[in-house]
Amino acid sequence: QSPLFLTVYKKLMSPYHGAVPLSNAVGSSGINLLAVGAAADAALGKESVPLDISGRGSGDIGNQLDIVAELIEYGLPTKAYGVGWGSFDTHSDQLNQHAALLSQLDDAVQNFMGVFPTPVAGKNPVLMMHSEFGRRPDANASAGTDHSSASVVIVVGPGVKGGFYGAQPNFSKLDEYGNLKYTTDFRKIYATILEDVLGYAPASRILGGAFKPLPFLN
Repeated sequence: QSPLFLTVYKKLMSPYHGAVPLSNAVGSSGINLLAVGAAADAALGKESVPLDISGRGSGDIGNQLDIVAELIEYGLPTKAYGVGWGSFDTHSDQLNQHAALLSQLDDAVQNFMGVFPTPVAGKNPVLMMHSEFGRRPDANASAGTDHSSASVVIVVGPGVKGGFYGAQPNFSKLDEYGNLKYTTDFRKIYATILEDVLGYAPASRILGGAFKPLPFLN
């Protein structure tokens, strides 16, 4: 295993103060599994071959997705991973900032999905990108945009059917605050992921209501 993977994995699986004994036992079992695997390889005269997917120049988001890809490749049973990336709150100079940020995101996503080019059982990830708020359609005095309501969600993966799901935003029909009106409830997207990716049905038990999944997955 690569040093980056080992560092992150051990941190992920380390017991922490205040956790119930069962949680700490589960965490410790992950580290023990690495030790047993290394011992078995040594006994058989095998040398562990790391998955070298780090250092590809796509910034912080790229590093995070590299780690997730490595964890998936090593067969961890975790069903959902979350990564975060900031700096999109562009109240000024949005054009240049977004160009740089989206370029890094493009590289990071391409690198991540390049590890999983075709659907394979247990290694068929669905990557969902979302923001907690959108941007206003009108620029402010600083060549940026301020907080808004409607936003966009991007979903990619070997099993994702490409296309645009929802209606195009109508710039001539804004709400009373000058925000875009959303046309697709984000909970329909969550329902799709919960039921068709994570196998948790019905999703209404989490979402607090019935939201029909969207047909963007094969």
